[in-house]
Amino acid sequence: MAESMPQPTWREMLDKGWLGFTTALKGMRVTLVNAFRRPTTVIYPKEKLDIPVYYRGRHRQRTDENGIPWCIACSACARVCPDSCITIEVAPYENPPDSKRKRKTTKFEIDLARCMYCGLCEEACPQDCLMLVADYEYSAWDIRDLYMPLEVQLRPGPISEQELKYAADPGSDPAPVKKKPASPEAGGDA
Repeated sequence: MAESMPQPTWREMLDKGWLGFTTALKGMRVTLVNAFRRPTTVIYPKEKLDIPVYYRGRHRQRTDENGIPWCIACSACARVCPDSCITIEVAPYENPPDSKRKRKTTKFEIDLARCMYCGLCEEACPQDCLMLVADYEYSAWDIRDLYMPLEVQLRPGPISEQELKYAADPGSDPAPVKKKPASPEAGGDA
């Protein structure tokens, strides 16, 4: 003969019901506390966060006053890249613009889909012509649109003074530093 399950008493059912109710209230406490707080998220297209100047974003190449890139086609950036996302083809100049630039790049492409924005290419460049700027709005529907040829890397306008100053002296950080308010317990000047 099969044994039947013992039936719970009314007291046991009330205890289990009360335990379930209090557990649900404890779980909802976090939601209720945060429901009336000011949101900490940013609605991206309408609001944008301030980005420091040293943020590593899109690659740019510096040019001289004639619009010729500073690049001496040494391929140091391509050799040091851990992702091998930089492709360079080199040809000699017929009329070099100065004594350092005897070769020019005929093809200089960066695959942004593979790049991890480590900044090693920027540090390896002996001419300091390759830089990563704070441009981060370049999404694409097709992965082939993330190949960046030399024409896209050449900056259309002059480089800002803040970027040049920071590149020359990294100790002069242009990012604003937020100061903490002095607390009365800290024992200020009396």
